Amino acid sequence: MLERGLRPGLCAIVALLALAAPSVAATEGAKGRFCGRSGCVAIPHPLAISMSQRNESFSPASRPRPAPFYRIKIKAAGEGYISRTIIWVPSRKLWFDKQYALPPLPGFWRTESDRSQLRRLARTVRPFPAPAHWVLPR
Repeated sequence: MLERGLRPGLCAIVALLALAAPSVAATEGAKGRFCGRSGCVAIPHPLAISMSQRNESFSPASRPRPAPFYRIKIKAAGEGYISRTIIWVPSRKLWFDKQYALPPLPGFWRTESDRSQLRRLARTVRPFPAPAHWVLPR
């Protein structure tokens, strides 16, 4: 009799744990938008994941003269992923990288990365025109 009383309760706990595990995994990762003057397109999931992770293969750079640009927004969740806004200036081969982390970090100009995949996205969206001066994410 005691054994029967425990089974339904145990089944309920197991069922709740089974439902909770996929929902936690589903909330981790990253998604992104690639935007220009003519609109935005979704960034392919594998590229959004790679862009949401810290990549130390770049060089710091000085602020470039204004030029046409794209805005890339990555929204990330979970350990090992970071949200960021990137201002990509293809003609200068640079981007401004604002990472949303704790403690807050200032954004910085750097050499670009993931260029070939970004160029494919750029074929579908016209860039924003060169601004009079850079207005950067905070």
